[in-house]
Amino acid sequence: MQSAWKIKMLVLANVLLVTLFIVSGFGGSNSFKNLEVGSLIIKSPNSKSSIHLGFKDDQAVISILDEAGRSSFQVVSAEDGSVLSLNDASGSERVAVKGGATPGIFMKNDENKTIGTWTMLSDGGSGFGLANRNGGASTILRGGMNPSVSFFNANSEPTAALGMIQRVPHLLISGPVGNEGILIHGGKPSSMLFVDEIGKVNIMISKHGVFQGKKEGAPAQPKKEKKVFSFDDTDMFFPDVEMDEKSHR
Repeated sequence: MQSAWKIKMLVLANVLLVTLFIVSGFGGSNSFKNLEVGSLIIKSPNSKSSIHLGFKDDQAVISILDEAGRSSFQVVSAEDGSVLSLNDASGSERVAVKGGATPGIFMKNDENKTIGTWTMLSDGGSGFGLANRNGGASTILRGGMNPSVSFFNANSEPTAALGMIQRVPHLLISGPVGNEGILIHGGKPSSMLFVDEIGKVNIMISKHGVFQGKKEGAPAQPKKEKKVFSFDDTDMFFPDVEMDEKSHR
């Protein structure tokens, strides 16, 4: 009996020592102010969902996983800006919010193609990009210094565009062959240009009259006029489309 009593007292003493150590460690003058671990998993006792805090490729990652282990929400901290991903029920990314020097919101379809974008332009303004199912440009609405709206039809250049270039309004209607099209601009003088497939101005109409063929003072190729309606900033609007694909669409 005396031996059993001694064992009980020894166990009780050990428990008291451990308790005292914990209390003095967390509540005393030497309390822990930082907790450093390689990863941290938070789980609810009544749910299989979990929150994971850790690292992937040396980048800090916060993830919320469902009962099947699929990520429904993720934040990745990178050198060029953090990325917040909102995923669907299968774990595929559907909306990405990116920070950094060129922040933006990117919406993806079920084929992982970016089909909608709100991002910053190279001139510091912002713009919206709407794509087709394959991630190719359909409509670009630009703000910034040269606001415009452009419409595309499987081409690297817009088929129709309306906008401003250095405070001058422009309307562009492209033809089916080469650089063929009609350009109306409100410059000095305001004029309408008919351009053939090689970019040559065949007819120009202005307040001075109608000019046919290449005339003194009439631009031979209105490429500079069209430049603002081209694929400037396209990489930011449609990051899933490679440059070689853009040049052959």
